[in-house]
Amino acid sequence: MKRVLAFFLMALFLFMVSCSNLPTAPTETSIGSVTFTSAATSSESESSSFSTSESSSSTSTSTTRTTSTASTTASAAVTTASSTASSTSTSRTSTTTTSRTSTTTTSRSTTTTPSTTRTTTTAADPYAVYSNEDLSWWYRRPAPGERATIDAGIQSLISSYGAVWQLAPSGQKRVYLTMDAGYEFENNTTEILDIAAAKGVPITFFITGSYLNNNFGLVQRMINEGHQVGNHTQRHLRASAALETSTQTFISDLLELEMNYLSLTGRPMPKLYRPAEGGYSERSLKIAKDFAYTTVFWSFAYRDWLTDDQPDPDAAFDLIMSELHDGSILLLHAVSDTNVAILPRLIDAIRAEGYTFVLLQPQS
Repeated sequence: MKRVLAFFLMALFLFMVSCSNLPTAPTETSIGSVTFTSAATSSESESSSFSTSESSSSTSTSTTRTTSTASTTASAAVTTASSTASSTSTSRTSTTTTSRTSTTTTSRSTTTTPSTTRTTTTAADPYAVYSNEDLSWWYRRPAPGERATIDAGIQSLISSYGAVWQLAPSGQKRVYLTMDAGYEFENNTTEILDIAAAKGVPITFFITGSYLNNNFGLVQRMINEGHQVGNHTQRHLRASAALETSTQTFISDLLELEMNYLSLTGRPMPKLYRPAEGGYSERSLKIAKDFAYTTVFWSFAYRDWLTDDQPDPDAAFDLIMSELHDGSILLLHAVSDTNVAILPRLIDAIRAEGYTFVLLQPQS
């Protein structure tokens, strides 16, 4: 009987062992977007590796995992293009390797490592390819009845960027009277406006930022009485010197005045730019053109800006009349007492020669 009982117990034990080796249903575990599958008795060894590296504005996460089931590899990369000032690159890489063997062990490892990769580059100044050689405006004084001239190379350079210094003969004997106004002196601009109103003569005034700020009433009067107000820059910086500091320095000097003028007057400033001191470079011409400005030089000017050393009125009058020609752009300074004194008879004499006073227009 004892033998039968022992045999029965042994058979029961073997049966239980046999049952424990039967395969069981696989179980699934999810971590994030990755699903792990395991079987209790399917003899499996698993090591999973998953890696992601992404650079954004501040953070990036890298996760590595290796999984044993079969041999599989996948990778993807995403790169963001650069703008004018900077470039940012983002890459993603995903790798999964799986192999299975007939063992009863399962191992998983997951590693998370912070990683940030960011590359920023500053774009080159697109205007650096243009010469910034400091040039000063000049012209050859003509014989009476002739037109002023300049070198062919200078004519070619300024024409390439739409700049003007005299207008082509129209057959109608036109004269363009311009006045630079960097500051007010002895109420001269009021007298000039009174004369222009009495004579019916339009003037293109080129003003600075300080003139606008300190003499807004006169600027408003210029506009109300049909004159034109052009850009002599915010701080009266010489173009090449400003560009040596930075391109933005020059652009700001040009555009700040335009914005302030719009803010104060409620109307856009005519796109006419007179370089401070007559200084310019190929680069300044290019930038002015890109901002839709016509750079305006002149075919007549004389040394009239020194308030304590004014030209003789009669000599000044004769000089202006001797260089008059169709398409003349005359530059006079509003601070000059001599110009105020001779302006009424100068207007009469120019008209007596058959000329008409015309406002400058921006060149297309």
